[in-house]
Amino acid sequence: MRPLSPCGALPLHIAPCFPLMPLPPSVACYMEGHSAASCRTAPAPHALESAGTPPAPGRASLNSPTTMDAQLTLDFGPPPPPCFDNFVPGANLECLATLRHLVHSLKHGETPAQRFFYIWGPDGSGKSHLAGALTASQCPNLMVVDDVDRYSKGRQRTLFHRFNALIDQPDHALVVFGNQPPARLKLLPELVSRLSWGMVFSLQPLDDNALADALEQSARERGLNLGQDLSTYLLRHTRRDMASLKTILDGLDRLAWARKKPLTLPLLKDYLQSQRQAEEEGKAEG
Repeated sequence: MRPLSPCGALPLHIAPCFPLMPLPPSVACYMEGHSAASCRTAPAPHALESAGTPPAPGRASLNSPTTMDAQLTLDFGPPPPPCFDNFVPGANLECLATLRHLVHSLKHGETPAQRFFYIWGPDGSGKSHLAGALTASQCPNLMVVDDVDRYSKGRQRTLFHRFNALIDQPDHALVVFGNQPPARLKLLPELVSRLSWGMVFSLQPLDDNALADALEQSARERGLNLGQDLSTYLLRHTRRDMASLKTILDGLDRLAWARKKPLTLPLLKDYLQSQRQAEEEGKAEG
C-alpha cells in the first residue's frame, strides 16, 4: 500500500538514491558489451543492494547468480528515476500527453480543464512509472495516489474527505492509480463514486514493438548494449512486464561485470537458469 503524495498526508514513497562516489582506481571499467555510459559510479560501501537486507555471510543474494559471482559483484548506482521522458507510451499516448499538460498548467498557475483523474491497468502497464513521474515533477498543488486498490478502509475515508476538500480548490488536482476500473474496485462506495467523476484512463499493455523499444531504452539507461538476439530471447522466455524485465537487466548487468564478460546470449541463459535454481531452492527451504 502506497501513501499519499505532496498535497496529501504522506509523501508517495520513492526508493531513495544513495550518494555516489567514484570507483576506486583499482577497479577497471570493462567496456566490452557496455556503452561508455556504463563507466558509472558506485554507491558508498555501506549502501545496501536494492535498498534491502544484505544476504547472510557466505550466501548469495537471490538477485545474484552464484555465491562466487555475488562476491565479485559491484553495487552500482540506480538507473534514472521514472519521468515522462523515459516512459514508453505505446497505445497510452493520450494519457501521457494529458498528464504532461496537467503538470504544465499547475506549474504555471493555470487552472486545469480537468482536475481529477483515475488511471488503471494491469501490473506492468506503467502505473507506478507515471505515479513516480508525477511525484518527481514536484508539481505544486498536485496529489498523487498509487495502488488505491490496496488502501485500508481508514485510508479510503481519508482520501474521500481529501477529494471533497479539493473540489473547492480549483488550483489543485488529484491523480489516482489502481488495478481495476472504478466499478470493479472493492472500495467504499462513496470513494468509488468520486473516482468515477473525473477523467478515466485505461492503460494498455505494450505491444511487441513498444515493449522492445522500452526494453532497449531501459538497457541504454543502464549503459548496456542489448543486441537483437538478447532482446528477442528475453521477450520470448521471460515475463513480459517491464518491472520483471528491468530486474533481469540489473542482474545481467551485475553478472557481466562480475565475470568481466560482454553481454551474450549464453550469459543471459546462464543467468536465467541460475535464477530459476535460486527460486527452486528458496521454495524448498520454505
